[in-house]
Amino acid sequence: MESVERTVTIPKMIWKEIFKFLPEFGVLICLEHRSGIRPSHLDLHISTKHGIFRGKKKRLLEELSHLEIRNPTDIVYPGRITTAIKELNIIDQNAFQCRAEGCNYCCIGLKRIKLHSRLEHQWKNEKDSNPVWEEAILQTFFAHKSFLKYFRVLVADSRVIDNSVISSIKETTLQTFRDSQTLLIKRHMSIQPIEHNSENTPWMQKTGYREYLHGLPWADIIKAYQLPNTRSNETSLEAICRSIDRLLNKSLKSARHERGKGKLTFANARILNTFQSGTMSQKPFKVLQNEDTARSYFAIWKKLICFIYRIQCNNLFPGIAIFNLTPQQLIHINTTFSCPSDNESLDQACLSMSYSLIAHTLEFNVFESPIISFSAALSLNTNGSNFLEPHKFTPYLSKLIYCIQLIVLEYNLINYDLLKEDNQSFQSYFQIDCEKWILNTTDGPMSELLSNRLYGMAIGRTTVAPMTTYWDEAREVITYRCTELAMSDLRRFMAEQVFAATYTLKEKLLFDYNPLLKFDFLGMKDDFGQKNIGESFLTNEINGFKGSSEWLLQSILNDPVRLEAMAYYTTGSKLVWKSHIVQQYEYQVQRFLDHLLILIHMGSGQP
Repeated sequence: MESVERTVTIPKMIWKEIFKFLPEFGVLICLEHRSGIRPSHLDLHISTKHGIFRGKKKRLLEELSHLEIRNPTDIVYPGRITTAIKELNIIDQNAFQCRAEGCNYCCIGLKRIKLHSRLEHQWKNEKDSNPVWEEAILQTFFAHKSFLKYFRVLVADSRVIDNSVISSIKETTLQTFRDSQTLLIKRHMSIQPIEHNSENTPWMQKTGYREYLHGLPWADIIKAYQLPNTRSNETSLEAICRSIDRLLNKSLKSARHERGKGKLTFANARILNTFQSGTMSQKPFKVLQNEDTARSYFAIWKKLICFIYRIQCNNLFPGIAIFNLTPQQLIHINTTFSCPSDNESLDQACLSMSYSLIAHTLEFNVFESPIISFSAALSLNTNGSNFLEPHKFTPYLSKLIYCIQLIVLEYNLINYDLLKEDNQSFQSYFQIDCEKWILNTTDGPMSELLSNRLYGMAIGRTTVAPMTTYWDEAREVITYRCTELAMSDLRRFMAEQVFAATYTLKEKLLFDYNPLLKFDFLGMKDDFGQKNIGESFLTNEINGFKGSSEWLLQSILNDPVRLEAMAYYTTGSKLVWKSHIVQQYEYQVQRFLDHLLILIHMGSGQP
């Protein structure tokens, strides 16, 4: 018997009367059967379930071909709980979800959830009054048993909410957004923990600077070691800084080992410049010849004293132990800052205080030393945006080490007659003290400074091997080792990336959603010299973005259709964003950034 085709007319876009497409999941739902349809099963479903054949079915399939319908295995399912999808069936009887942390398993039947709990979470107690699961309302995209995967849903409140309440909810939502932006700015004002593995470099692991400074406000850290000025009203600190200048200049003159020009013999200059135990440096301590260079070296030690003074005496970080001063150091610091104004007494007090900072035995935590704590502070960019690269930071360590050498020399020259043993030569006396506090095996801060400097310099010397890259005669094909890339392929690839990035930005990220808001992307300016935290082309007034940070949120809140698709009102008159929508938006953000980074990488120089 001949089959008779039903007379069914298919006007354009009639598929929307038969199906519902969820772009955030890539699922096509049959409205009549309330279930998702697999791409491979779509042709058969239209014929057998809806009686649509031949040309009419072909037209319908053509319309559906423009949709990005995913296979069940490619779907990104909702998180732990999401709002119910009204086109799917609700399962609220004998339905359960696992409560274990990080587990979103859902199923039908008590036996099945118990089996899951035993196998996956080692649950054993049948009499446990607080099991690792709970009753839930579930849905599934597909009814076929091979593709059953349940997810938990929250049935939204269907009652009518007064317009005044809705306005209040929207205003609360906007205020929450503004508060979050304020918190984000405050967050950038303190040093944050590592957020990505790429930040956890061997240098950061070796020094421990980020972990040590975590949570401290970077602006206050940098402010702590700034040299005093006439406006700071820190007269005692200014006097001490002048004293340190005199002290280090005096030691620098003593360090000259040329005949008749200083107090340091060539042999003692080698001792002072020896950092490795069991050896003697062949190079003597070198005296700085340029006054400006010496001034920049001495400034580091003055900044160290300012750092200690403002933290210890001014209590810059109340309740936080930035470093741990020894009783001897406390005595010398108090003596220095209460010293008479005559230069000789003050210089002697500064020398004793400086030496006590060097002669600091460190047993467990190196950051108990004010010197090591200060070196961590120096590792920050002056705008606090990040940490200095090792090759830019090691010069600061070199300056610290140089000042330590000068202070140890001056301290020994002054105290030799008072502290030497009977008939002990200065060289013997000096070598003992240098071996105690200057070598890389010392228990004091010098060991840590030398180790970090050596490691940082090794990183700075590391270079990338040159690439073997050449062009063909027509300069249309570039070859890197054995890989060839034609410029025509590159142009096509770049054009595809531009199209994909533009489409994602406008369609997926809704940048064309508000037609009244126009961004002049081609006319944007960026100040590459601006390094302040949170500053970018978005905050540059020239670009005219001021006040536009809320445009997307405002547009969605004022569009009932879009708002219903992205959020729902709870029984407590609270606006809740659908988690899967947020996840999908974030996914599209990452896709846009992927396309953008490819363009940046490919367009920044030779491949």
